[in-house]
Amino acid sequence: MRKSAILVGTMVAALALVLGANPASARPSKPTPPGAPVVVQYTCLIGLSTDCPLRPYASQTITPPGGSSGLISASGTTTARVGRPPGAYPCTVDYRNSSSEATWWGSNPYRASSVTLTDVWDTDYIAATGIGMSDKPSGSIDRGNGRLEWSTTLSNEWRLTHYDSSIRMNVDCFLGRLTGVNYNVSGTFQFGGSSYRINGYDGAGIVT
Repeated sequence: MRKSAILVGTMVAALALVLGANPASARPSKPTPPGAPVVVQYTCLIGLSTDCPLRPYASQTITPPGGSSGLISASGTTTARVGRPPGAYPCTVDYRNSSSEATWWGSNPYRASSVTLTDVWDTDYIAATGIGMSDKPSGSIDRGNGRLEWSTTLSNEWRLTHYDSSIRMNVDCFLGRLTGVNYNVSGTFQFGGSSYRINGYDGAGIVT
């Protein structure tokens, strides 16, 4: 059974209010920003099935109008499971347990006017008959040519998170082949009239 979820940073504060906390405790301290992961660009060597971990990450220090400097980040992780039947080229990929987030780590202001989080799963392929997609997140858009985009925006937030358990793409196993798997995560942060965007990318080529 596939699963998708969207989480926001204020859920913790909302829970505190439900439990009877005072207004000050409803604005908890933000955690320390994590360090950038070690991202290794590599090639997936395909047997009958191979897992390719992808971990995009990007961060930038900004100073919102009238506020103080702080970090924005966009990060994600997914495992691209590439498969092929005996005697055929690599022809299927299942992007498993995709998790991403866009976060404003600063304290002044505590929240951005809005946060937009966009995931893009992009599969490179050679095929005469095109590429198929299934198990897509609700609200996602098939941009064509093996590119699936999922974007959400929420106002008055400091963090937005996506999760999806499985996204499948495939070409005809005897008329085409997959040549690469790619995962992009971008965050757009609006502070009044000023906007800041960052994009993280990770990808791997596929060879047999």
